[in-house]
Amino acid sequence: HITHCSSTITACPQSIPTSSFSALFSLRMSFDRSKIKPVPIQKTILLLNNFVANTTSFFNAFSETVEKKISSVSNKITELETLLAVLEAKLNSIPDLNGSAAVEQVSGATGATGAAGAIEPVHVPTS
Repeated sequence: HITHCSSTITACPQSIPTSSFSALFSLRMSFDRSKIKPVPIQKTILLLNNFVANTTSFFNAFSETVEKKISSVSNKITELETLLAVLEAKLNSIPDLNGSAAVEQVSGATGATGAAGAIEPVHVPTS
C-alpha cells in the first residue's frame, strides 16, 4: 500500500514493507534505459496504423448503430404525432354541453396558428 507523504508524488518509505521497497529500488537501479534499443519506426507506424484503422472501424459501427436508433425514434415520434392529430380530431368532434361541436383546423402535425402563434379553434354551429 503506497501513501503520499506530501503534495508531490513520492512514496513514504514507512508505508512500503522493507522487502518490497528494496526489491523496487534494486529493480529501478538495475534498469538502464540507455541500453535498451528503440522500437523500430516501421513497427511504430504499423501499430499506429492498426490503432487508427481499429478506432475508425469502431466509430463507423457505433455511428451506424446510433443513426439506426435515432431513425427508429424519429419514425415512432412521427407515428405518435399522427395518432395525436387523429385523437384531437375525434375529441373535437364530440359535442360540448351547449350542443355545438368545436372543430380545430390542423395543419400538418403542429396545427394552424394565428398571429400570436397559438392554435385557434374554429367553432362550427350544429344545426
